[in-house]
Amino acid sequence: YAFWNANGLKKVVMSDSVEMIGERAFWNCVSLGDITLPNKLATLKSYAFYNCSSIKEINMPNTVTSWGDHTFQNCTSLESVHIPVNSMNIAAYSFYNCQSLKTINWPDTLQAVRSYAFYNCDALKDVTLPEKVNTIEQYAFYDCDALETFTMPDTVTSLGNYAFDGCDV
Repeated sequence: YAFWNANGLKKVVMSDSVEMIGERAFWNCVSLGDITLPNKLATLKSYAFYNCSSIKEINMPNTVTSWGDHTFQNCTSLESVHIPVNSMNIAAYSFYNCQSLKTINWPDTLQAVRSYAFYNCDALKDVTLPEKVNTIEQYAFYDCDALETFTMPDTVTSLGNYAFDGCDV
């Protein structure tokens, strides 16, 4: 709750000593458009950047090993995200309703896309999941209506209900 509803906050540059961003730290900071995440960041708690509707790009450093559910939900201007190389899961609701999301840099280590992770990502056109992905949970890509190409590796053994419902792919 560090900057909860700080509507005038536009830019954040954190010290490299910051290793964790707490739950709801930047909740509803609707003017926040420029954020530099610290190089030693390891953990993002749930809802950390919920409804930060002006953020266009997120470059999570490769030191991030976990992030909570709903971390970037409703970041409606988010266009591009770099997912850290050691990430094994995309947490549930992580990019829910990120309607401008076009580019995702997937790590080779990724194994699972959790429930509702990319729900209603209207600008997402092409997805090629890495070879280690074995799980795509329910509603993971629900209502991604611009999706034209989706490449799923042979390693997927679990595909949840409605994972692609509402997609024109």
